[in-house]
Amino acid sequence: TKHASIEEKESVAGDPGCPVKLLAILADDRSHAVRQVVARHFSTPVETLEKLADDINKDVRINVACNPSASVAALARLSFDNDTVIRQCVAVHERTPVPSLQTLAFDEQTSVRYGVAVNLSTPSITLSKLAGDEALQIRQAVAANPK
Repeated sequence: TKHASIEEKESVAGDPGCPVKLLAILADDRSHAVRQVVARHFSTPVETLEKLADDINKDVRINVACNPSASVAALARLSFDNDTVIRQCVAVHERTPVPSLQTLAFDEQTSVRYGVAVNLSTPSITLSKLAGDEALQIRQAVAANPK
């Protein structure tokens, strides 16, 4: 992979049949574009996603936060990210741990609180708190949440 172009590495990393070992290698690539593709690949190992959750590039972290295979630990760390989009992804992720959802329910950004309100894993007590939110869309989302 040393002599492959960024585009070739992105193509390989995006291939559904890309070997897990190669994904782990490509996760260390200098190109954030390649790391982004690895972070969103459904077969990327949990350990690799854990490492990418701390990536300097926010787009890589966004892809980890949106990856269905993201670990509870990675999601918990990402719930404190400075980037609103990352916190939004964590807020709607089905594997986000309850303590993180409870924290995100008090986020300053309406879009993050909305994500918590629509998440089917959000506990009833947290939804009760969101039911009194100042934003109408959040109160509506709470009302629509089957919990």
